[in-house]
Amino acid sequence: VDMTQGPLLPTESPLDVAISGDGFFKIQTDQGVRYTRNGSFTLDSQGVLVNGEGNAVMGENGPITIEGNDISIGVDGEIEVDGSVAGKLLIVDFEKAAGLEKKGDSLFAYNGPETDEAPAAQFEVKQGSLEQSNVETMVEMTRMIETNRFYESFQKMMQTIDELNNKAISEVGQVR
Repeated sequence: VDMTQGPLLPTESPLDVAISGDGFFKIQTDQGVRYTRNGSFTLDSQGVLVNGEGNAVMGENGPITIEGNDISIGVDGEIEVDGSVAGKLLIVDFEKAAGLEKKGDSLFAYNGPETDEAPAAQFEVKQGSLEQSNVETMVEMTRMIETNRFYESFQKMMQTIDELNNKAISEVGQVR
């Protein structure tokens, strides 16, 4: 999985946040802790900040509860609601990002020691923005065409070998 950052798209929604730089949001799911860079968050009926699947977004002191209307999220992830601090987004990074395993819905699980998880150091939180896919369409299309051509070449080679084998079998078996 390519972990390079994608472009940021302004949404103007106060609960949409993007990480510029390193790190992942920490999410509590029924299957355990998961990590994501998808900052499309909402509030559930109890005012808990959740991701699109309804899983709680973790702050430094557990799930973040927001009660109020004027929501401001600072570049360090601190959330202020109506002028008072409601919590701070827990943004973490890993010594060995290779231990992250994709679990679907833009979530990752970490398959390594918990001690590898540390607070991210080089990041800024951008309120009112979402990170877009980091896929470069033209590069990926070119790779797909190359792969298709390799497949066609090998398929043709296998057909040629099959024809040679059939010819060898039919001609070797004839007595002249």
